[in-house]
Amino acid sequence: MNLNNINLEKLNLKQSIQNSHKILLNDKPIELNLDYYSVPFGLEKYSTNFMIKLSIDHDLVTFIQNFENKLIDLLNIDKDELSSNLRIDSRFPPLLTCKIVNRYNKFEGEFKYSDGEFLNIYNIEKKSDIKLSIFVDSVWKINNIFFYKWKISHIILKK
Repeated sequence: MNLNNINLEKLNLKQSIQNSHKILLNDKPIELNLDYYSVPFGLEKYSTNFMIKLSIDHDLVTFIQNFENKLIDLLNIDKDELSSNLRIDSRFPPLLTCKIVNRYNKFEGEFKYSDGEFLNIYNIEKKSDIKLSIFVDSVWKINNIFFYKWKISHIILKK
């Protein structure tokens, strides 16, 4: 989906389980099909979660900031009450943290090399370039802070 074609004014929240809301755009989670981005640190593991940080461009930074601002408006909260997935530091390119969904010790998604060969995600190394699809489907509250995650559904690793 082209970032310019996404109208965040149509974004809405639907109460889910306690302290949780589904994030919906036209009654579906937001999904972004992204072109190749650099993975400066490779695959990272935090506790039982696997993450990839993407070095992203200005257009994606702007979209994520607008998305987060819309969430803040819909939740009627202050900016410091939403945990951002975006890291901006003047010394480094902006980073977007994305989660690889792992349920029952199995990764969910489709992971391939650019030639179509199956990709073992443990082979995603520092400075790799990946093309990917990410989605966001919920926001939840823990200890007075709201959290959301961009989740990876497809990866194509440039060979």
